[in-house]
Amino acid sequence: MPTKIKLILTFLVVSISAFIFYKHYILNQQVRSIMIALISIIMVFGMWIFPEATGKTKEKNEKK
Repeated sequence: MPTKIKLILTFLVVSISAFIFYKHYILNQQVRSIMIALISIIMVFGMWIFPEATGKTKEKNEKK
């Protein structure tokens, strides 16, 4: 995935999760807000660290 798209997705995930975190934190739901923060951190971390899944490249053409 290109870096430009990763940056846009990171911004969207962080901004949406920050809004939801704030909403739950204000309503005195600390456990739920902490879970939201941890899940969003894991999502951003996973997007930047783990490689993309790609198919296997075949060296030989299988048509005969």
